[in-house]
Amino acid sequence: MLRYAFMFESKQVKIECGIMGKEKKKKNEAEKRNKMNNKENEKDVQEIKEQDPIVISFRVILRYPVFYSRDDFEEAMDTLRDKYESGDRLTKNSIIHTFYNMLMKSAEFKMPRDDEYFLHKQRDKDIGKARTESLRAVLDFPCSIEGTITIIEYLAQWRGTDVVKMLTSCLSNMLCRDLSEGTKMIKFALIDALGESNDPYALEALLVYIKYCDGETAARMGKAIAMWEEKLKHNIVKLEKEDVEMWLKKIEEIRKGQKDGRCNYYA
Repeated sequence: MLRYAFMFESKQVKIECGIMGKEKKKKNEAEKRNKMNNKENEKDVQEIKEQDPIVISFRVILRYPVFYSRDDFEEAMDTLRDKYESGDRLTKNSIIHTFYNMLMKSAEFKMPRDDEYFLHKQRDKDIGKARTESLRAVLDFPCSIEGTITIIEYLAQWRGTDVVKMLTSCLSNMLCRDLSEGTKMIKFALIDALGESNDPYALEALLVYIKYCDGETAARMGKAIAMWEEKLKHNIVKLEKEDVEMWLKKIEEIRKGQKDGRCNYYA
């Protein structure tokens, strides 16, 4: 009886193992198909992205001047401006967010940004990825002071309160950083951009900042406010008469505050 019972159990185990083996094989084949489908989907998405003029334009900006010419760079900036001005809210947000990340790369300028630096930032500690990131830090246009300032100068010409708000966010970050020469250069470029902008929020922000800053920063902001004053007086900025008078009055109030010692504005 024991012998037959053992033979029956052995046969049953073999049958169960066979069933489990088939199920495992089917599962593996299904996972393999899913991976292939995912790869095909990722390939399709990548191809779509590569055809997207916004993606292409940002790629040109990143890789200028090593891989693209100045004409290519200017064309890419013009394309992004057109896409921003004609796009929906999602498109605008995407473009602004990408530029913001570019400008905020300046936070890492004081670091060595070598292989060891990027390796330390990674979880998987992949030396290949670290080397790639290090090379990008050397070659990518926004990863330099001149690249950051150039992008700021272009964005100063864009129309849109959200662009100005992005620039003031960057300036707020700069005002809270150390007093290095590089930080000062980018900070002054952002202040100048607010002076060149035709969006009233830029003037509103400057009038807030000027009350509480001093030294070179106050002088730079004073010049930016003076630029706004000229634009308002000569109707370069298209505003209602009442709004123009209101902003000129606010500028005059700031001047009076400076004379009374309540702020450091001078121009």
